[in-house]
Amino acid sequence: MARLWINTCRGGYYKHLTHICREIIMSAVKSVNSRNFVEEVMESNVPVLVDFYAGWCGPCRALAPALEGLANEYSGRVKIVKVNVDEEQQLAGYFRVRSIPTLLAFREGALVETLVGIGSPGQLRTVLTKLTKNAA
Repeated sequence: MARLWINTCRGGYYKHLTHICREIIMSAVKSVNSRNFVEEVMESNVPVLVDFYAGWCGPCRALAPALEGLANEYSGRVKIVKVNVDEEQQLAGYFRVRSIPTLLAFREGALVETLVGIGSPGQLRTVLTKLTKNAA
């Protein structure tokens, strides 16, 4: 059933549902909010990279495919999640996010690194590799 739904979405039969279809197809980077942030990030048993973004932000949209690829590459070793700053202003304020995209790296519930702006996939890979080495 789900496979048929995804194929239907890709076929364009429901053009008004393209946003929903994209969310179903692209699931390597999970959206988190203030209700599940503690569970998904602070209590995670693997390191977590949190992407603070906004839908209208061009650099954030440019970074998204790289994060999707890295989430697949580091699957099981690092979790990559995203927080929409427009919808989660208190969460962004708590972590003093002043510019987007901002990436925060957590290990065992502690903030260990902050990256502001769009970095190259190589820079992001270096951060993720460091997170996984120190987590072992």
